[in-house]
Amino acid sequence: MNIKLRPYIAAKNVPGNFEEGKRCLRDFEKKEHTLKAKAATNLSFLYFQEGDLENAATYADLSVHNDRYNARALVNRGNCLYRKGDLEGAKMVYLEAGAYTRPLFSST
Repeated sequence: MNIKLRPYIAAKNVPGNFEEGKRCLRDFEKKEHTLKAKAATNLSFLYFQEGDLENAATYADLSVHNDRYNARALVNRGNCLYRKGDLEGAKMVYLEAGAYTRPLFSST
């Protein structure tokens, strides 16, 4: 197991422990560039699930800024736009996310 991920995994395995999980993700956000986008994606999702659209949108934007081709980050951004009533913006972001997802099978 990666030593950097231990606190996150330990916090993740406690049901309902969102605050500790968010704290760990914020710590990752400060460390490495590659982890920054992943942590922001997960933070965005957690805030969205809690109904905090402002923080969810902030972290979705940060995640997309750090990794433009991250389909999950784009879906988070689309979800925030949808909830805010920007249906056309959400549609465009969802279509972009679909372009960056890998197909589940190939026809070869």
